[in-house]
Amino acid sequence: MQTQSMRKPIKNLLYGIYLFLAVLLLSEVLFRIYFAFEISPRVLAYGSVAYENTFGSGRRHLISEQYSKELEQWQNREKELNTVYRQDREMGGYRKFFPNEEKYHRDAVSGEPFRVTINNRGFRGVEFHDTKAPDVIRVLTLGASSTFGFFNRDDETYPHQLQNRLNEGCNRQRFEVVNFAIPKATADNIRSMLIAEGIALDPDVVTFYEGRNDSDQVHPLDFKGTNQNQSENRRGIWSFLTEKLLVLRFAYQVLQNKAKITAAQTRRNLQSIADQASQSFLADLEVIRQLTKRHGIYLIIANQQASSQSWFQVPLEERERMRGYTYAEEAQQIKNRIGRGQSISGYEFNFLIHQRLMNDLENWSLDHDLPFVDIIKLLDNERDHLLSYVHLDAYANSLIANSFATEIRRYFDCEGQKQNGYKMETVAQ
Repeated sequence: MQTQSMRKPIKNLLYGIYLFLAVLLLSEVLFRIYFAFEISPRVLAYGSVAYENTFGSGRRHLISEQYSKELEQWQNREKELNTVYRQDREMGGYRKFFPNEEKYHRDAVSGEPFRVTINNRGFRGVEFHDTKAPDVIRVLTLGASSTFGFFNRDDETYPHQLQNRLNEGCNRQRFEVVNFAIPKATADNIRSMLIAEGIALDPDVVTFYEGRNDSDQVHPLDFKGTNQNQSENRRGIWSFLTEKLLVLRFAYQVLQNKAKITAAQTRRNLQSIADQASQSFLADLEVIRQLTKRHGIYLIIANQQASSQSWFQVPLEERERMRGYTYAEEAQQIKNRIGRGQSISGYEFNFLIHQRLMNDLENWSLDHDLPFVDIIKLLDNERDHLLSYVHLDAYANSLIANSFATEIRRYFDCEGQKQNGYKMETVAQ
């Protein structure tokens, strides 16, 4: 009798577990079907490798590990060499190099150090006179490390190659290109440098190629869409179940809503931060536009090719996978991840801000009838030439040089004469 009385509660318990699992399974199926229509059919594969992003569920840990390793390598290299990454000369609103400072960098493939030429003005490249010769058309290339030529030897930077392109076919050299870029510079640094030193050099043409530094608004390891109160390495059965069962993930998000940054909040944060970054960026560009217009300088604007990869050097095999993977496709993939409620890295968050800056920059250029060079489109199918998140190899620099040369030669011929299309007007000072 006692045995039979014990069987009934056990039977009821097992039946209860069965009902619970049946309801849970049915709810899981219904949730997946519902969110497959609401978000994406990919939700049907929630909890599997097919649903996760390319790094899987341990993505945050892997990126953190990668960042720490690369940072350590970078810091060790900085100790070994006086590299171009450090600029110790503080000026009014910007930093630069000391005159004729001895600086080095490393080859992106071999890792071998090479000397970087810093002239007596503290810029990269050969010496030039403060006073422009009468037969010289002077070009200043405004920018940061991608214009300066991170990972590039002196003859591989696009300003150096631009001068060669402009002077091809000329009886005598008439174009002088000054690499007027300093690594890590933002638009406000560039604006200050142009005001303090650039205008005095009496340039005929100024080019602008920058944006990635202005888009860096969060630390590379910051993630949106994750629970900030959780430890990095989540453990336990509950964490495992919420990563495999959508219904439990949904219930957990409802319970923890106040502690989480949701995908919707991520989008709002992205929007507000991008608005602020764009407003500041374009304000500095407007000062540059007014300044060049006042002095009768021809201003050429270019957008900037970039990626969401680490700013450290990207291995060759990873770069090769970027070939044919366009700027817009990468941005859309990140947006899709946000749409699925997945986390994104700080690199990716900043990349979306960069896309906003580049879109606004193009529209701003068109609104002011400024010549615009589309470098994103130029390099979109050859992004394997990005040595890092923004720095380019010699080949990609040659394409940029060709594009700028074509635009400049539309307005200045080989003999220094202004072409018919040149309509720059000066403004009374």
